Amino acid sequence: MRRAGLVTGLALFLALGCKPLPQVSDGAQASSEPGASFDYRAYIDAVYNKHDPEAIDRFFAPSVKVHSVAPDAEGGEGTTYLKDLAKSLISAFPDVKLTVDEVVQEKDRLAARVTIEGTHKGEFAGIKPTGRAVKAANFAVYRLENGKIVEVWSLTDVAALTRQLTKK
Repeated sequence: MRRAGLVTGLALFLALGCKPLPQVSDGAQASSEPGASFDYRAYIDAVYNKHDPEAIDRFFAPSVKVHSVAPDAEGGEGTTYLKDLAKSLISAFPDVKLTVDEVVQEKDRLAARVTIEGTHKGEFAGIKPTGRAVKAANFAVYRLENGKIVEVWSLTDVAALTRQLTKK
């Protein structure tokens, strides 16, 4: 019975002409329009893995709107806001490394799943340095315009980070 429902659902999906979004597991670029791709891996490497928040200017519009970064956290605007966030993360986790797990891009939208890893050596979310290694997920959706990010919806699993930093 369950298999019949799955087959029927798949048949409906195909019959309606729906197509899946292009998906790239290794962080490479993908797009349905020529010239509309955004090098997400280059952004992550430049800003976070090379610890250069000033590189944000290369990837974001000056008036970028950030709708969210974590649960219960207000968003902000502008590249200065994003640079401050990056500096805070790098200060709290000086060896921070972000791994791009998945990128999906379609027209002016890009979605990404990233793993954040680092050692807690500076204050983070009011928690004094613990020296603990942490690992958490980040999911984000971006809107692109003229080759730069103009809007961000991001969610980092701060609860997982906090649990790892406060466990006894």
